[in-house]
Amino acid sequence: MLWRGVQINKEALNDYQQKKWVAEGVRLQGNYSFSRNLKVALKFAFQNAKSEHLPTLFVIACQNYNQPRGFLMSNEAYSAYPSESEFVFMEGCLVYVLAV
Repeated sequence: MLWRGVQINKEALNDYQQKKWVAEGVRLQGNYSFSRNLKVALKFAFQNAKSEHLPTLFVIACQNYNQPRGFLMSNEAYSAYPSESEFVFMEGCLVYVLAV
């Protein structure tokens, strides 16, 4: 499981809820980073909270049929924060949205 904690405004959250993405494949636009550590993601969602933004947690479950299209940043040679166990998905990675 991979986790991403963010703060988004109510309009952006409504946009996610209105999309017809559920059970359909979607290609990620841009590079997205997720953590293998839930505590790290929750810290990002709740730190320096702004009143107009909502703490939001995205959850990714990866299948092991093929290697996920991305890069694990858990080594000091690749990341200034290896303890965050960051995984970066490449642009265009196919994901299936199960719920919003």
